[in-house]
Amino acid sequence: MSDASTEASPAGEATATEALATQATRELATAFGSALAAGDANQLSQLLANHVACRMPGRHAAAGVHPGRDRVMNALVSPADERVRDVCTEVTELVVDERRAFGVLRTTGQLDDGVVTVPNDVEVAVHLQTDGERILGITEYNADQYVLDRILPGTPSE
Repeated sequence: MSDASTEASPAGEATATEALATQATRELATAFGSALAAGDANQLSQLLANHVACRMPGRHAAAGVHPGRDRVMNALVSPADERVRDVCTEVTELVVDERRAFGVLRTTGQLDDGVVTVPNDVEVAVHLQTDGERILGITEYNADQYVLDRILPGTPSE
């Protein structure tokens, strides 16, 4: 007797195992987006594997390759420039397939330097790799690196 979860499926149909993997990854990705948007470092940390790795492009303090939960957490919760006001982050897209998720985070706010207030509106795409229980890898892509460089102070970490 064959097990339906390991049987090959017809083209376009997910096996029970694939469906469960996709659901687990969807839950992780949704929790990741919510924790990031809320600035909930404790929840965010619980979602990451100890050996997680994160890649972020740019010239700001969070840019670089970050191996391990502690370094990834430092990058993900990097404080914005103190001149940034009215920050709002939301998940606008989420696509999930088994152990991978691709999400788009939109962050809006204003950079107020005391003379001029400049609105910020940036989308960041995040590719998550999971094992179904924790996030193993994070790669960030963004639409406007210059906006991120303006609102995240500092220089890239080593």
